[in-house]
Amino acid sequence: MIQRQIDQLESRIRNAEGISDERRAELLELLSSMRAETASLPPSAQEKVEAAADDDRPVDAVMTEIQDSLAEFEASHPKLTQLTNQVALALSNMGI
Repeated sequence: MIQRQIDQLESRIRNAEGISDERRAELLELLSSMRAETASLPPSAQEKVEAAADDDRPVDAVMTEIQDSLAEFEASHPKLTQLTNQVALALSNMGI
C-alpha cells in the first residue's frame, strides 16, 4: 500500500505542469529515498498503517492509536519521518 501511494505521487509529480525541472528532480529524488526507506519497514509496521486505514472503530479511538503509533514510528524511523516531512513541505510550498 505504501509503495503504491509513493508510485502514484511520483506519477503525479512527473506529469504535473508548472513545476520547474529543478524542483521536479528534487521531489523525485526525495521520493526515491522515501521508497528505499519504506522498503526496509518491517511487515508489522506496514500492516499497522493499512489496518488503521480500514478501521471501523470510533474516530477518537482510531486517532489516539494513530497518534501513539506515529510517535513510536517517528522515534524508530527518524530518516523516513524527515523525508516525509520534506516531501510534504515541498508540495505545500508548490500549492499542492
